[in-house]
Amino acid sequence: MKRMLTVGLLMIGWLAGSVWADGDLAANFATPPASARPWVYWFPLNGNLTKEGITADLEAMARVGIGGVLYMEVDQGAPKGGADFAGPLWREMIQHACKEANRLGIEINMNNDAGWCGSGGPWITPELSMQIVVWTETMVEGGKPFEGALAKPMANKGFYQDIAVLAMPAPGDDKFRKVAAAAHYNGLMGKVIADNKALTGRGKVLVSTHIDSWEVGTQNWTPKMREEFKNRRGYDLWKCLPAFTGRVIDSAEVTERFLWDLRQTISDLIVESGLLGPVTLRPVDRMDMKR
Repeated sequence: MKRMLTVGLLMIGWLAGSVWADGDLAANFATPPASARPWVYWFPLNGNLTKEGITADLEAMARVGIGGVLYMEVDQGAPKGGADFAGPLWREMIQHACKEANRLGIEINMNNDAGWCGSGGPWITPELSMQIVVWTETMVEGGKPFEGALAKPMANKGFYQDIAVLAMPAPGDDKFRKVAAAAHYNGLMGKVIADNKALTGRGKVLVSTHIDSWEVGTQNWTPKMREEFKNRRGYDLWKCLPAFTGRVIDSAEVTERFLWDLRQTISDLIVESGLLGPVTLRPVDRMDMKR
């Protein structure tokens, strides 16, 4: 403990000396470099945007030394304004915000959707939305043919697709696809970037985008999950599908191994889809939609 304390004091002394060597400490504290300026959340409410209000907000931030804003539009029960999110007037307001931020030396990080929905918008079709494995169970007598209709599992917004029908003994079970991520990026951020191309990119005004939080439930499936899983983990998940319903496959150890591999695959797909933020922006109009 004594040796650690001595090292700590030496480090403090060296740092203090280097600060004084760079100039007067009080002056440096009063006028810090631009890289040291704080950022703030900027929460316009439910389409209530005007050019006058945007200018007033940004000028107030500049007066107190704010270096950047994380823009995120929310509702919170406020009366609806005239600038519908992502609509023509809203895009005009964002263009004004970028121009004013440029004038005042403030950077903007734009949330990639409206509020906390975690990357969504009307441009996302059911086929591109987050997907989860659902199921129903039908008890039948073994050893003989079965003819009948199986119950349809729960469907959200009417969207459902069959994956498999499995027979087993009764006991005594998209944020993953680049094409979906690209569709969302092009539906919102691609348009915002195109509107403000001259002010987008490192060292300019519109510098990045982010997902504020993930508040839209879980996801454990994508149309290419079987293929992606096999490529990454080296075996077919088909025989392990009942584990999605909470059943044990072969043994607890085998099942836990599969579930670990499944979660790792999910993590890989989310990271590679490009939806984890913040993301530094380049002045391009569209994201690649090959996958």
